[in-house]
Amino acid sequence: MVNVLIYLNSEFDPNLVVKRLLEERIIAKATIDLDNISYEFNDGDLVIKKYSIVTIQTRSLLFSKLVEMVETEFSTELPIYSLPITQSNNWFDQFIREQTKHPKELKDEEN
Repeated sequence: MVNVLIYLNSEFDPNLVVKRLLEERIIAKATIDLDNISYEFNDGDLVIKKYSIVTIQTRSLLFSKLVEMVETEFSTELPIYSLPITQSNNWFDQFIREQTKHPKELKDEEN
């Protein structure tokens, strides 16, 4: 299992991204942090950006499918990364497994 973070600029509707991923059972759960402020240096200047950050829980085997879908339907220019969930209680583990596609379903879709 992994947490996936997607950084969306203002041209993308985070609700639509989450809806599409849930419809396809690529993710089990998502939260949206609106108006997240990001600070970085670019050529010696402080750059302040505003993002909507979508935090997602899913199976690690679905990460590639998630990235493919986001890049195909929205943009290849969105930062997406995952962090492993190394431990969870039984309820959470079962929830992720029941809400997302099983790897066998993915193989069936490819054939």
